[in-house]
Amino acid sequence: MKWVKAADCLVSVILIYGFIPAYRSDDLEQMINWCFIAGGWQVLSMFLHAGLSWFTRKRSVRVIYHWISFGFILTLGASSAWHLLLAPLMACFYLGLCITETLRIHRRPLAGIK
Repeated sequence: MKWVKAADCLVSVILIYGFIPAYRSDDLEQMINWCFIAGGWQVLSMFLHAGLSWFTRKRSVRVIYHWISFGFILTLGASSAWHLLLAPLMACFYLGLCITETLRIHRRPLAGIK
């Protein structure tokens, strides 16, 4: 589990840094593509965490984030401008969540399994 969490953090960092130039450019298509790439990685990671019950205790930050993301995905077609503003914030929050969980695992290896 340690290496999976570390890889999750590393990929998230790479995707967020790759997203910065796209977000600063005026190319809306490039921005949307990066949103889907970074968001797709996060959704895949969320399914992995939920399927393996990693850090998914009731009312945990991860479970709350999963529900917020689910609502975000359901309303994807409603307002693309709102989603383009919110997507980078959600990606950064998810990265922070991954870093926190990774640090917890490295301090106490069995802490996240309960």
